[in-house]
Amino acid sequence: MNKNRIFTFGCSFTQYCWPTWADMLLYENSGKNYGISGGGFDQILSNLIQCDIDNNLTFDDIVVIVYPNFIRWDGPFYPNMKCYGNALTSELSYYQDKLWTIEGLVYKNSNIIYMIDEFLQNKKVKYQYSAIFDIFSHYGNYFENCTIDSNLKNHLNKIQRKIKLLTNFSEFTNSEFKWKVTKKWKEQNDFHLRPLDHYNWLNEILLPTINVDINITKEMVNEMETQIDRFEVPFDLRKLFEQEGYF
Repeated sequence: MNKNRIFTFGCSFTQYCWPTWADMLLYENSGKNYGISGGGFDQILSNLIQCDIDNNLTFDDIVVIVYPNFIRWDGPFYPNMKCYGNALTSELSYYQDKLWTIEGLVYKNSNIIYMIDEFLQNKKVKYQYSAIFDIFSHYGNYFENCTIDSNLKNHLNKIQRKIKLLTNFSEFTNSEFKWKVTKKWKEQNDFHLRPLDHYNWLNEILLPTINVDINITKEMVNEMETQIDRFEVPFDLRKLFEQEGYF
């Protein structure tokens, strides 16, 4: 087991019904996965603060964040925020131009990135950032694109120069936002990357930047892939991986 505690944050590319890069990184290591499926930037910031309150982050700790797309807004419920996912394709779409705008979410969420970076620098922890895709050039999601005005673009450029992102999942898998169906559930198609993609990204992109040994082998990941193909319901699959100690 590594001496460093590891804390991970993000959306469904960090916490899902099958093990992600974060679960593999944490397997038999000390720390916690704070990712929430469908989550946005508000929940990442809130969970990061809660993580510090609960664990008193120090320079020996490692924080890794994989950011979602900018068009997300988490509901301020307690004790857990309500995570709607993409505001353009969720129930939040009804409130577009009433409670939120695309540019408003991009502005708010980019500022949250800035606040998170200032916070982590102040705590002097080790940290790395990545994203689902290039959030500074593609603001919506993989199903749609969004436009912003020149002033907001200049604002984003300033933040982008401050925030150093590791290779994102889209670039790593060469998907170019044309995400393929990775699993056909009983009632829906799934576009999330499979465990093998997460394992490869973890080993080739993240691990070279942090001094951490993982306890997951490729044989274990191949078995995950086999188990995924047997199931028709995501919840049942998550229960299996929980029983096997991956979450």
